[in-house]
Amino acid sequence: MKKIPFLKLYLYYLFGALPLSLLFAFLSLFHKFPIRFNGKPTYGIIGFIACLIFTPLWVFLITCLSWVALSLGRWLYGLFCRLIKIKIDDSDLVAQKENLFN
Repeated sequence: MKKIPFLKLYLYYLFGALPLSLLFAFLSLFHKFPIRFNGKPTYGIIGFIACLIFTPLWVFLITCLSWVALSLGRWLYGLFCRLIKIKIDDSDLVAQKENLFN
């Protein structure tokens, strides 16, 4: 089984969250949606910038948690297959067969 590259997983999450983040940033810019910054609602250019700055940071945290969980699951799957003596080949998973992570 192949490892999932951290950078690609980060970029997948980032580009998935970016449209919604941009929507919230523009709504904050026009005083329609508050961005919570230090516990208080923030509007205008400060809300816009805060939304754009903090999006990559929380995406990084989500990516770290997901990557650890996927790596642990991959390790446990390999351990389980070794315990019951199943050989894992390259065509075992759809993601590996389709080469989605490379």
